[in-house]
Amino acid sequence: MPLPKALTTVTPLSKSVALFLFIALPISAFLFGMKYQLLLEESNTPIPFFPPAKACTLEAKLCADGSSVGRVGPNCEFAPCPTPSSLKPVQFCGGIAGKVCPGGFTCKYDGTYPDAGGICITGEMKPLYVCPTTGWVNCMPILTEEAKKGCSKEAVEWYKVNCPNFKGTAY
Repeated sequence: MPLPKALTTVTPLSKSVALFLFIALPISAFLFGMKYQLLLEESNTPIPFFPPAKACTLEAKLCADGSSVGRVGPNCEFAPCPTPSSLKPVQFCGGIAGKVCPGGFTCKYDGTYPDAGGICITGEMKPLYVCPTTGWVNCMPILTEEAKKGCSKEAVEWYKVNCPNFKGTAY
């Protein structure tokens, strides 16, 4: 489809603008370059030299927790393996993506819904509660403080999330 004549006609104004740009842009770039060169010479700041980067081989080292590390640094040595103490204290786990905690950590979920997320906590921590062997928690009659904690709303929620054979509580 041919363009309308009004869009393809070269007017005296368009010729003047083009002539100005073809002359002004190269001259201004040249002047700017000269000014920049003078500033560099006056400041006596050496232009930084970056030595060529050394490329490391693409090898991986398997760590005890199942993760892997590559070669880093100027000597291309293997990076240290992560330890439970070197990992971030708050690391997301669970969620719709099902992120798994690294070795030595367990996921503490924020809720009981299927795609609940949480944070990774060290496996060295003692669990808050113990799953009932029969699937039922006996909350009648409550005599000790330990038994009261095991029958709290928080404990029941924990059982629902962490105990696959949990059936309920008896009051």
